[in-house]
Amino acid sequence: MAAEKYQRGYVAVKEEGRQEGLQEGLQKGARNKEVDMLCELLLPAVGRGFVDELRMLLDNDELLARLDPNTVFDLRLRYGTNPEGLRQAIRDRLGQA
Repeated sequence: MAAEKYQRGYVAVKEEGRQEGLQEGLQKGARNKEVDMLCELLLPAVGRGFVDELRMLLDNDELLARLDPNTVFDLRLRYGTNPEGLRQAIRDRLGQA
């Protein structure tokens, strides 16, 4: 009797952990997709090196919230022929000097 109760508890805890892991994986996947889209909007205007730097910065949820696709698109239109200006505008938007 005690063994069955232990087994049910173990299975329940294991399933709960699996569900949490699945949910966390889905959220991370959606977040990575958003970062990929932002970076694709910026290439090749800012260069691969800056995109790599940006990916590291956007690992921070607070910074990612400051940079949405519409903002990136507007900045790209405004600074499209000026790569350094575009990089600086993005840094300013993220609060990085």
